[in-house]
Order: sequence, then C-alpha cells, then structure tokens
Amino acid sequence: MSTSVDLNLSEAQRIRQIREDLELARQDGAITTINEVLFKLGTALLDVENVPEALTCFEEGLKNARQNGDQQTEARFQGNRGLALARIGNYQLATKAFRKSYKLAKKINHTTLMCDALTQTGILHSRRAEPLQAISKLDQALGLAEQIQDQVRQSHIAELLGSLFLSVRSTDKAYEYYGKALNLAQMMGNRQTECAYTIELGKIYLLDGILNLAEQFLKTGLKIARQLKDDRFELEAFSSLVQVTITAGDLDLATYYSQHAVEIARLIQDQGAEVSQLNTLIDLYLEQDLAHKALPVIEQALSLAVEQ
Repeated sequence: MSTSVDLNLSEAQRIRQIREDLELARQDGAITTINEVLFKLGTALLDVENVPEALTCFEEGLKNARQNGDQQTEARFQGNRGLALARIGNYQLATKAFRKSYKLAKKINHTTLMCDALTQTGILHSRRAEPLQAISKLDQALGLAEQIQDQVRQSHIAELLGSLFLSVRSTDKAYEYYGKALNLAQMMGNRQTECAYTIELGKIYLLDGILNLAEQFLKTGLKIARQLKDDRFELEAFSSLVQVTITAGDLDLATYYSQHAVEIARLIQDQGAEVSQLNTLIDLYLEQDLAHKALPVIEQALSLAVEQ
C-alpha cells in the first residue's frame, strides 16, 4: 500500500474519531465541549478539502459561541470560516469574516487572534494582486507577532512580506524581510525553513546581479539541503547555481551544476524539471562546441517531451 493511501486512511480514521467525539459531546450537551470538537472537526475537514462540511461546522460553532456570549471562540470560528471561504475563492466574504474576527479579538484584547486575522487578510490582498494593501496588513500583523514574541508567526509573516516586496521589485526590502525570516528560523532551529529562506535569498541576489552573495547563499542552502536529504531544495539550489555560473561566464562549472540538477530531477521523477535542465545542459554543451555531448542529451530531452 502506498504512503499517500496510508495518509488518506489515517485522515479518514482521525475524522471518524472526531465525529464520534462530537456525538458524545452532543449527548453531554456542554456547549463549550461541543464547540471545541466542532472546531477540531472543521479544521480536519478543511485539511482534506471538504470545504462545505467544514463551513457547516464553523457556522454551527459560530452560532453556539454567539448564544454563549463567548467572543474569543466566536473570533476563532470567524477566522476559520474565513479560511474555508478563501479556499473556495470567495475572497469578499472571507475578508469580511477575517475583519469580524479581528474586531472581536481586538475587543477582548486577544493579540494572537488579531495577528492571525491581519495575516490572513494580507494574504487575501496578495492573492487579489493588491500588494500595497497586503503589505500594510502584514506589517501590522508582524508588529503584533513581535509584541507577543511569537517567533513562528514572525518568521512566517516576514517571509510573506519579503515575497511581496520582491513582487514589486523592492529588493532592498525583500533582503530585509527574508533576512529577518532566516534569522528567526535559525534561532528556532527550524532547518527546513532555514534552507528555504537561504536559497530564496540566493535567488534574490542572483536577480540583483550580486553574484558572489548569490553563490554564497545558494551553496549554503545546498549544504543544508544535503544534510536534510531534501532533493527538492537540492534541485532548486543547483538550478539557481547554474544561472549564477552562466552569468559569471564559468561554463565548465555551470555544466557541472546542470548535470547534477538533471540527475536530481530524474531521481524525484519530475519530468518537467528534467526537460528544463536537459535543455539548459544542451545549450551549455553547444556553447562550448561540444556537439558530440549535446546529441545524446537532445535525444533524452525529445524522448521525455514526447512522454509528457
């Protein structure tokens, strides 16, 4: 049996258990317990993309919280209701849900819920191609995350801001926020995130034409990726190192990196990436007048292109 099937089975078992817990909670009749289980069930259903049923859970919990005068729980349900609505592309209603969640959280001075509502609102603005509004909301969210000294939230929000500033070609700000996200990831000992942000900074330096720093960050990212045995990150680092060395005019080293990128793409069975890297390798061989080496690579690329 495949791993994906096992995971799906595990999710199904977990949801079935939560449903049983909900039935027991309903029999007991305690609203607080019912809401706790409804929140858990709705979140689990959202994780498996069962958005309609997840929304039903959040709506019921919202109604219960209002009747019970529990504003903190109401704010939590509004936030998750917003996530569900965003998942189906209803950004307008999702924004309203996050706004309500924020107002409720602010009323009871719940900084974490305020931070989360602002973060999700910023993400929605980003998806709607409204970067300035997104930056404004995320900057507020980052301030709140710093206020409560939540490093996980700070790192996540800083990465979002770095990506947004990069999208509007403000690389100075992108460096600042990706650097902050990287420092926080290192402080928390989160190697996976550290690897991702290190490679991203290398790619930004490449975009800016600062090749020495691009190479430095990408090589560091590659080292971490190998320690983590993360082929995806390794492929990403090698692919960018190819571009760094091509730009620097070192075609021998670019060829070396390109060959490794092809091998990893093949290993993880990513045919799209493999074709892309094979095409780069072909160009490098031809640029160096190595047609005899390019020919078998051309055959490989054509064969894969036909399969796709």
